[in-house]
Amino acid sequence: MIAIGGAIGVGLFLGSAVTIEIAGPGVLISYLFAALVAAHVGGLSPTLVIVALVTVYFFSHYFFSSLTAHTTAMMPIMLGVGLGIPGLPPERLAVGLALTTGIMGVISPYATGAALPYYNCGYIKSSEFWRNGTIYGAIFLAALLLIGIPLL
Repeated sequence: MIAIGGAIGVGLFLGSAVTIEIAGPGVLISYLFAALVAAHVGGLSPTLVIVALVTVYFFSHYFFSSLTAHTTAMMPIMLGVGLGIPGLPPERLAVGLALTTGIMGVISPYATGAALPYYNCGYIKSSEFWRNGTIYGAIFLAALLLIGIPLL
């Protein structure tokens, strides 16, 4: 039994090393984030858990420099937290997270490749970009949570 536990531990350790190599040190923050989220959503209904996980996933993008790094680090963790909640439909959570990945490109100047020309051309000031990104990000997230999640 100890040998099996050791093999599992080594596998998790090596898997974490590969994830850190791909996504960078932000993945460590995402592990801590997942532990905090899991501790706080344990007694909620499945729909509220989906809303909470999608919201945390969306706003945690501010800690990452690209959608690829964010999705690589956070998507498996959020799905794992969601799968640990009894009665939560995993397909609804997965679709909600995937849709969020599509709309979070507006929240920061380095979120997607399309945001860089707008940011670098000087047409939009840095403070305006961050302010508008926060406003439009909140609007898009609210629309997803109020319209999209109930329809899933």
